[in-house]
Amino acid sequence: MAVPISQQLRIGSYLADCRLKGIKKPPIVLMLEPSFKTNLEKKVCGKTDYPDSVLNESLSPEKCIYSTEECKAPIVSISGGEPLLNPEMPEIIESLLKKKKFTYLCTNGLLLSKNIFDYEPSPYLTIAVDLDGIEEEHDKIAGQLGVYESAVQSIRIAKTKGFRVAINCTVYSFQRIKNLIEFFNYVTEDLKVDGINVSPGFSYERAIDKENFLNRENVKKVFRNVFKSKMFKKWKMNHTNLYLDFLAGNQTYLCTQWATPTRNIFGWQRPCYHLSEGYCKTFEELIEKTDWKKYGLGNYEKCNNCMSHCGFEPTAVMDTFENPFKGLTKKFTGIKTTGPVVEDISILGARPSENLYDQILESKMYELDLMD
Repeated sequence: MAVPISQQLRIGSYLADCRLKGIKKPPIVLMLEPSFKTNLEKKVCGKTDYPDSVLNESLSPEKCIYSTEECKAPIVSISGGEPLLNPEMPEIIESLLKKKKFTYLCTNGLLLSKNIFDYEPSPYLTIAVDLDGIEEEHDKIAGQLGVYESAVQSIRIAKTKGFRVAINCTVYSFQRIKNLIEFFNYVTEDLKVDGINVSPGFSYERAIDKENFLNRENVKKVFRNVFKSKMFKKWKMNHTNLYLDFLAGNQTYLCTQWATPTRNIFGWQRPCYHLSEGYCKTFEELIEKTDWKKYGLGNYEKCNNCMSHCGFEPTAVMDTFENPFKGLTKKFTGIKTTGPVVEDISILGARPSENLYDQILESKMYELDLMD
């Protein structure tokens, strides 16, 4: 596991404290999206097709910091949109580090070489660069040639400057197993990244390209084959062993959407980072007023093929916390890559999908009109 010991200890202490205080739904990672503005249009992304008036709006540094105080999660992951387009991002990062929040600054890498001097290395800061496989596959996903080369150059510069650098790798159906293995070997041995965040792509309802997303059965096949690599143990996976075991079809988990709450210009997003089914004004309202049983695998059609880290990694973290011997045993026994997979949760009773995009956007545009 590539997660720093200090971060592991903080999470363990935090969860123990939440248990003592009777907090039943403790947030672990705040997914902070200060803006949806981006410099790279991906056909597999469904979060940036808003009108310019929405894309040009951003959360102030004060609102960002207040949001961290509201939910008190020990980890903050900043995405969007492209965070480095935000001129106030250095101020946001500095404030988070002063509060000793473990902060992940997620970027596509196109602007990192230029903006790296706005930041200082810190044990609490990880720069997470999007890198979705070998050059040909990554540039196909990005929809633009040269993106891979820019990202790799940015990683090298950040490492030279002393930053902790991870990659965010999303896996899609067209990617070949041998290429993924080659890629993980490359970022480990050549780029020497400090962590690998990996997740199967989520099928956003507004994504232009819906052809390249994996269903749950294929996710398990892909990751079992990838994890068979003799180099697997050398890869610095930034995940619990139980989440990786889940990807390989050896654990049956429900997602814990409330453990990774999302805050953006609309408010607190209900129910999770991937699904925009409404917004709340406060974190307390999100936790207390959301009908969580309406969402997740087996409950909602949009969730049927999701095995994303933002929903299931927190489940694995809490499973490890509740059952430390289970997590320790998995560390030594390794990920099972042969034999039958565990029985999955039935999706037969999942309620049909709802399309709430127009309703949410209309409400936001009305709010912007009032501000004008």
